[in-house]
Amino acid sequence: MSIRILTDSAADLEPQDYAALGVELIPLTLTVGGRSYAADQRFNKVDFFRLLEASDVFPTTSQPAPADFEAIFEDVRQKGDTMIFISIAGVLSGTNQTANVVKGMGEYDNVYIVDSCSATLGQKLLVLEAVRLRSEGKSAPEIVLALEALKKRIRLFAGLDTLEYLSRGGRLSGAAASIGTLARIKPVVTLSSDGSVSVVGKAIGKARAMKEVAELLKKNPPDPDYSIFGIYAGSSDNLQELSEKLGIQFTPENQICIGPIIGAHIGPGAYGIVYIAKE
Repeated sequence: MSIRILTDSAADLEPQDYAALGVELIPLTLTVGGRSYAADQRFNKVDFFRLLEASDVFPTTSQPAPADFEAIFEDVRQKGDTMIFISIAGVLSGTNQTANVVKGMGEYDNVYIVDSCSATLGQKLLVLEAVRLRSEGKSAPEIVLALEALKKRIRLFAGLDTLEYLSRGGRLSGAAASIGTLARIKPVVTLSSDGSVSVVGKAIGKARAMKEVAELLKKNPPDPDYSIFGIYAGSSDNLQELSEKLGIQFTPENQICIGPIIGAHIGPGAYGIVYIAKE
């Protein structure tokens, strides 16, 4: 009997992470310009931003089918294993709800479902913590309890290079986006406690937006026991500039390209930080 860890595409794990960490993936489906792509281990996140810029239609995502969850949960039961599924925030996708429905209908008592209340690297941090606790011999209930506490301390602050995608995704009116673009407004966004994307600051120009990110970091000090990660969308150029302003050198392992779930809303050129805040 073993503890298996499952997550979805929104966690933005790299292809090599799954085997290295012993994590399983249930993919979401991405539709861009009328074509559908499985956001699986082979999905190229950099190519996604090229598709995003080339398409006039805002991309959509489809959650895994109930049958997909049923097949995985049934395999867990047949093998006598225990599974922890760490999902994208329920407010961003119906994936968590579908998993809970399948768990309830099948009475899979050996499956635990954790709503990350996050996405991209915030969700990945919970996956990494689950892997670490599993390696220490913690039980599934102990791991779930720790994840529920840790997710409240995840912080994500990102500067956007354009307002276009907030507008295309319906989170900002076209008129407001046009005015903001003319005024060179660069918003700073975060993930709220439930995982929804919200604007926490507006700055004139990229330099001031980066200063806003630095101020948010000071107001929400990180826990020194955990690493600070840099995130970027498509190109890492802006992240390198932010790194210099923050005085933080991100190792290659601590620089993560955002995937399609959040990337579609913030667009190419976005940059930011994700970390665990002090208690």
